[in-house]
Amino acid sequence: MSAAVGIAFASSCAQQGAPPGGPEDLRPPIVVRTVPDTFELLGTLDGLIRFEFDERISERSSSGTLDNAVIISPRSGELVVGHDSRSLTIELVDGFRPGLVYRVTLLPVVRDLFGNQMRDPFELVFSTGGETVPTTLAGIAWDRITGSGVNDYQVWATSLDDDSIVHVAVTDNQGVYAFRYIPGASYEITAFDDRNADAVLDMMEIQGSRRLSIENGDTVFLNFPVLQPDTTPATLVSASALDSVTLLLEF
Repeated sequence: MSAAVGIAFASSCAQQGAPPGGPEDLRPPIVVRTVPDTFELLGTLDGLIRFEFDERISERSSSGTLDNAVIISPRSGELVVGHDSRSLTIELVDGFRPGLVYRVTLLPVVRDLFGNQMRDPFELVFSTGGETVPTTLAGIAWDRITGSGVNDYQVWATSLDDDSIVHVAVTDNQGVYAFRYIPGASYEITAFDDRNADAVLDMMEIQGSRRLSIENGDTVFLNFPVLQPDTTPATLVSASALDSVTLLLEF
């Protein structure tokens, strides 16, 4: 009798715990902490960034890997992206540059273990000595042929005073781009379809550009078109002599 009771007791203990099933998890992962903190003035330039989430995240993003999940502006050279159960770490191999305002955009490609994907980008702004003035440059990059906004295009704002400083944004599915906390200066704004994902503007890629100046504290909107470059060589269609010393060539 005691043996039977013991078996029954052991069986009941083995079944304790959370019941199977339960409500389905449909909520995407949320960033709950960043290192550095928002608008923090850094005392070191070691190039370490960390995003912490409220739940475990997948080591694969909706676009494949997490290597391209982050955009750092201004451009800062090679990045190393690391992953653990509840966080992403980003290391700039050459560290941060002094005297700049950095804008780090975590793209909505991060998923939890149930496949729930971030709905919106998450943006982190901090400084290595630059003043965080709320200056904004935004607009729409649109296809000159279709008139529609272009999705997932790189947009660069290159300083005309120092072309080593290139601020980076990406268009959304309506073609909208935005540079927040960009320093007042003169810029060349270029949008292009980075087809081979090498972060280099190639001659054959669809592109468009404009130049403008912006003052600290301004909000400026700039819409401009992009178009496939014309790489077709000119063709001679006719040649005729106008007089003894002049030849008319038509292409």
